[in-house]
Amino acid sequence: MGNVLVINECHLQKTPDGKYWSNGIADYELLSRYLDVFDEVLVAVRVVKVEVKSRDYTSLCSGKHIKILPLPDFYGSFDFLRNRRKINRMIRKYCGLADCAVIKAPSSMSFQFLKYIRGKMPYAIEVTGDPWMWMAPGEYRSLFRPFIRIVWTSQLKIYCMKANGVLYVTKHGLQKRYPCRAMTEGKSETYFTSSCSDVSIGNQRMYDPKMYENKSCFRLIHVANAINTYSKGHKEAINIVKKLNMQGLDVRIDFIGDGNLRKEFEQYAARRNISQKVHFAGRKNSREDIFKAFREADLFLFPTHSEGLPRVVIESMSVGTPCVSTDVGGIPELIGSDCLAAPGDVRKMYEIVRRLLMDHKRLTRLGEECMEKAEEYRESVLRGRRNAFYQRVERLCRTEAGYQAAGNRKNDKSRDDEQI
Repeated sequence: MGNVLVINECHLQKTPDGKYWSNGIADYELLSRYLDVFDEVLVAVRVVKVEVKSRDYTSLCSGKHIKILPLPDFYGSFDFLRNRRKINRMIRKYCGLADCAVIKAPSSMSFQFLKYIRGKMPYAIEVTGDPWMWMAPGEYRSLFRPFIRIVWTSQLKIYCMKANGVLYVTKHGLQKRYPCRAMTEGKSETYFTSSCSDVSIGNQRMYDPKMYENKSCFRLIHVANAINTYSKGHKEAINIVKKLNMQGLDVRIDFIGDGNLRKEFEQYAARRNISQKVHFAGRKNSREDIFKAFREADLFLFPTHSEGLPRVVIESMSVGTPCVSTDVGGIPELIGSDCLAAPGDVRKMYEIVRRLLMDHKRLTRLGEECMEKAEEYRESVLRGRRNAFYQRVERLCRTEAGYQAAGNRKNDKSRDDEQI
């Protein structure tokens, strides 16, 4: 069945025993999804060698039929530019090892690989987010932000039109801005598309609906593994908790995650005189701990500015914890409009949360509806759809049409090849 090259954006630590570890959601279970269709998975990812792994690197990524292809462990645009030549040499080498590729985009590494993959092998793109929204003003602090926003958006549109297959994590949201060739010219054996969440809730236990009757104090939760941008709405969440307490409601919030902006948000809560109701709990490194935190919360408050189809919303729903969020990306495919506000609309989101906390019966019904909706995202449901897409990519490795299509793309002299 051949092998497949995939790109992962996380940072791994390699221990002396040859094992690779992550501090996020990437683990062997996630990477081995491709083994349902392919014999081997080649994972290109940033790696640093360590004598002893950090305490929060608890997820084992290496294992049978998973081959890690290490890249320099760079952080940020300046670090990438310093390592660019070395990275590109390694990318060219790794592309020569693969029969085909499935690339998650957008990301800095995905676009670098796509530059070299085009014309050399059949490939598909998994579209997981919208760079136009990710890099909007105020979302990301970098001198390169305006440039990255324009280039990444342009590149994602171009590569979606040129890829053999495009798998969207949303049913409708991302397809509007980033259509693919199969959508504009019709599906064929060579060009195809589908939609399937890259998030699944596995087979963890089912819970009874939550009961909120006679509850007088409430615990909200906000989850963002990496607290490195303003796009997840931490400040908005703090302001909402402040307003709720000013109106006489006893509400606290736990922020799950960590990163270089954590201290800034803690200081912001202090300036707003609400620190006693705001708790930064750090990362939860196991899925069991994350599900437990969601289950113990009364409401998931997620004022995010940009998403594809967020894992955390589905995880919250699966344990019966209602979510109030924004109408971006694929979130409206998960949550009703009565629990959504526009990004940055603190007043409306505050009103939604306040009404819910005062209506215990409505909260209970919402929890039941959430668990019912989350059933659509069980791994047993999504696996068949995802595998059908990968099988179409794999078939191209064995057909002349797949490589003819790659050759046609190789001869395309469009100027987008140089815009990375």
